[in-house]
Amino acid sequence: MLTENRDTSTGMVLRVGRLADFGQKELESARQLLDLVFDGTISDADWKQALGGVHVLVWQEDLLVGHASLTPGRLVYCGRALGTGYVDAVAVHPDCQRRGIGGRMMEVLEEIIVRHFELGALAASDAGAAFYEKRSWLRWRGAPSDLTPLADRRLVDLEEGVFVFPGTRLVSEV
Repeated sequence: MLTENRDTSTGMVLRVGRLADFGQKELESARQLLDLVFDGTISDADWKQALGGVHVLVWQEDLLVGHASLTPGRLVYCGRALGTGYVDAVAVHPDCQRRGIGGRMMEVLEEIIVRHFELGALAASDAGAAFYEKRSWLRWRGAPSDLTPLADRRLVDLEEGVFVFPGTRLVSEV
């Protein structure tokens, strides 16, 4: 499934694929980028959660300047488990922010959400919320729950920062 798009004007390469499509160097670079952008607050559990599904990596020469992933899951709303594409681990190198890299990665993930999921969802920090709002993501108005194979776990800590993607067919219901 690996696809690659080269922008000759900027020298950037955008690669989209599943975990198995990327080598160990790319995955290590992605983890290092997340540690840099989030000041080392990304736990091993956070990283593991972001590893499933589809990844978007943006390279400029030998430097990874962007990473985002989309993992499948379920979000429960009114007792209904919705097939949800979770956007996770979105990071752009500090020296490359405000150049459209985050927007381009989100375009790719939003297209996948519309094609394959009932709903798109993400949890945003206060700093990231404005970026998603500008992209027309909507704050979740319900009580979010994350349906996992082990248990139905409420996302209490994230209630104010959960967003859903309006391009999906069920967003008018939530």
